[in-house]
Amino acid sequence: MEANLEEDEEPSAKKKAPKPSLLDDKFIEMTELLPPVPKKGVFDVDRVKNSLYFFS
Repeated sequence: MEANLEEDEEPSAKKKAPKPSLLDDKFIEMTELLPPVPKKGVFDVDRVKNSLYFFS
């Protein structure tokens, strides 16, 4: 089986994972951007209807 390996390949070669510190600065959690979800029954539809961007 070792004879079937290409010249560049090693039998124990593993792909290196990117460093987590490089990715941590790039992504932001959506929970940090969005306001908390209102409790059930607290949402006021009239606020949406009276808003500037409401389309009927």
